This record gives sequence, structure tokens and C-alpha cells, in this order.
Amino acid sequence: MGKRFFLISFLALTYGLTAQSSGPIINDTYLFLRLVEATAATKPHIWNNYFILTYSGNPSRFAGVAFGHENFSVVHPFFRTPDGLFVFYALLPDDVTVISYRLVIDSVWQADANNENYEIDERGVRISLLPVPQRSHRRGPVIRDNVVNFYLQAESGSSVFIMGSFSNWDPFIFPLTEVEHGVFRVAIPLNAGTYHYAFLVNGRRITDPANFNQYTFRSSGQLVSQIVVPPVSR
Repeated sequence: MGKRFFLISFLALTYGLTAQSSGPIINDTYLFLRLVEATAATKPHIWNNYFILTYSGNPSRFAGVAFGHENFSVVHPFFRTPDGLFVFYALLPDDVTVISYRLVIDSVWQADANNENYEIDERGVRISLLPVPQRSHRRGPVIRDNVVNFYLQAESGSSVFIMGSFSNWDPFIFPLTEVEHGVFRVAIPLNAGTYHYAFLVNGRRITDPANFNQYTFRSSGQLVSQIVVPPVSR
């Protein structure tokens, strides 16, 4: 009951913040369940398009992380699970082959004790390292005149559909075709206007991970992707 309440509260908080956020929105219920159920710190790992860090060290009151690709200038806080485990998760950054980072535990900078991969910088400071596997670039919607090409990267052979305000949210009108290995596409003619949509991948509904323009319906709290189709210039 405690974990379920925590998950519902965490999702509600996330949905509440999305309307005000201009950055990437992380929307994966399966990931939330995976994190909330975790009970012990593990080495950093990558799951789908996310990387996950954990820390356990009672009676610590704060855990954060700073990254080399941000020049260690921003400390991102971990959240704490019902079992007291500190967890941080984020989308894998584009154009980064190795994530370098340091933890900040109760204002003390340190390397990640759960990560055996590290380097020593010119000041003798130990920097933790997480290699990022090679990935093809995520492609968002491409608009040409009044035709929108929607793309999605997924496991090869997946069943992928798109549903949205342009189809009265019918989940089976517009299937995506696998045009490259693991890359799916569908072209939909749309008049100028604002549209909302989501993908259905093997029966699981997700927002567009390559489109950071998202919208939350106030009536239901449902998070969807948003696209604006401009008028065709004559």
C-alpha cells in the first residue's frame, strides 16, 4: 500500500510539473515501478533511453549528482523511495558517449562507490564514468507542407500505432511501418493547427520521446505529445 501510494503521488507530482516544464519530460510508468520497487543500491545502469543511479547510506539526508557535460555546475537531486533508497534517473543525453559524474552526499562531493569505472582528472579528483552505447539519433516529427511524418524508435518487429486528436484517439487507424531497423514511420496529412498524440507500442501507450513539446489534459491528467502544423505558405 505504501509503495502504491508513493507511486500515485509521484506520478501526480510529475504530471503537475509537466505543464510548467520546458525541458524533456520523463513519462514511463514501467520505469517508475522499477525504481519504486528497488530496495538496494546497485551499479549505474541503462534501461531503454534512461540511465539510473542509486545511492544508499543512512542517515544521509540529501543525495545529488553533477555531470561533466554540464561542467559540474548543476547539482540534480535524487528522490527517495519508501525503502529509503536514493534514486536518480534521466534521459540519456544526445551526443555523449560517456557520462562523467560525481555524487554530492550531504554537501560532500564524492565518486560513486557502486561504480568501478572512473578516471582521475588533472586535480587528482576521482570522476565516475558510465559508457553510453551507440544509438541512432532520435527523429521527431517532420512537417512538409501539410503532411507530417511521425517517427519512433522501438525494438525491431514491434507493433506500433499512433493515435491522436486527428483520429479521435482511435488506436488502430494509423499503423507505423518499419522503414529502417528499429525505426518506424507514418505520414499523415494534417491541416494547419495544434494536435495532440501518443504512440501505442506493443499495446503500451507512450508519448513521443523525440518531441519535448508536451501537454497535460487538466480533466484527466493524461500526458500527451503536442505538435503545431503551420499554414502552408503560398
